[in-house]
Amino acid sequence: MSLAALESTRRDSLYVSTGGGWAPATDAAIRLLAAREGLLLVAATDNNAQGDTYAVRLEAVAREASCGFERLRPHEEDWNAELKARVKNG
Repeated sequence: MSLAALESTRRDSLYVSTGGGWAPATDAAIRLLAAREGLLLVAATDNNAQGDTYAVRLEAVAREASCGFERLRPHEEDWNAELKARVKNG
């Protein structure tokens, strides 16, 4: 949710988090959202190996749903650290 704070919660976006896990219910919910017409699925994952794994999964979901896909990575390890760094540095 730190990305939402960094982007000032865009009105045309829905921000969701896996909470660091990937259960069958998570997969089903993401697939349901990805099926919406004209959707761009943005994987705003951590900047590490686990983030890479999640991005690959999300890209596969996007491909299967025929929706757009993009990946965002923070400069820091994760989006919370990115938010803290930006607040600190003004």
